Amino acid sequence: MTKIIDIQIIEELYRTLKEKYVDADICISDELQLGVTKVLRKLVVEDRKASRRDFELELLVLSQAFEEDERVLVDVIRSCIQKLPSTDSTHEIREMELITTFIDPVLATMLNRPETKKCFRWLNQQVIEYGTEPTNLRPDAIMALDPTWHETYAIGYCEVKTSAAEKHHQDTHLDTLRTALFCKDALDRGEIKCTLGVQVVGFCVQVYLCSLESEALYPFFLLEKFEVPSSLLKLPKFISELDKLKRILKAYNNHCVKKSRIDIDKLKRPSMPTEHLFKILNVVVPTNFKPTLVFK
Repeated sequence: MTKIIDIQIIEELYRTLKEKYVDADICISDELQLGVTKVLRKLVVEDRKASRRDFELELLVLSQAFEEDERVLVDVIRSCIQKLPSTDSTHEIREMELITTFIDPVLATMLNRPETKKCFRWLNQQVIEYGTEPTNLRPDAIMALDPTWHETYAIGYCEVKTSAAEKHHQDTHLDTLRTALFCKDALDRGEIKCTLGVQVVGFCVQVYLCSLESEALYPFFLLEKFEVPSSLLKLPKFISELDKLKRILKAYNNHCVKKSRIDIDKLKRPSMPTEHLFKILNVVVPTNFKPTLVFK
């Protein structure tokens, strides 16, 4: 790409898109930070007498004073308290455990919003939502918008791999490409303003936004990157990631929506068929390969 478009132009486009879709000044309130910190400080004490449920209830009461997005963030912390192991696991964490124990408490709690008719589902099967190109590729999770309860629009996808994949750069880069293709095709087939792409490698989560900016231009750019906690002991450190989660929530709420009916068909371009695309991709990892994406 940099051989076709100057790197400075790409960087300027990225800055412009970030300013358009993400408010960099968004952060959690002092009340949320101080309140959650106080609860978690008591939670990680070795000789604590209160149960996990007691701390969940304390956080639930605390959240009543916050606005909706911050209540969601408190729900994320409560879900983590319920599911995370007390200390880091010593065994190898495979994909199913990674999803159900560590990733789901954060992503599903954030992105499954029934009150706004947005759902987040783990499926690992061919997707059938309107706004999804027929394909043999299977995302690990899908986000969908059901504005009328009669038709459903795909608004995002998620791919997950374990920490072992960090060493297999080709696989992680292909996952990024697959996620981008899912998001782009959903824009072409649905009436959606933007789609959200989430890629998880181990405990590292990278969140992208895909939009149709002009004729045949579908930028797929990084919104935020954060680490999910691997145990209760790591949960206090996770507070420092809540600003990023709040910015993701704002973008998801404001931009992953059914757009007004305007004629943009002339801007769209079909994706290359998957079987053709993977024929022209370089599947041989060159010597001294330096990955573009790092999941740490």
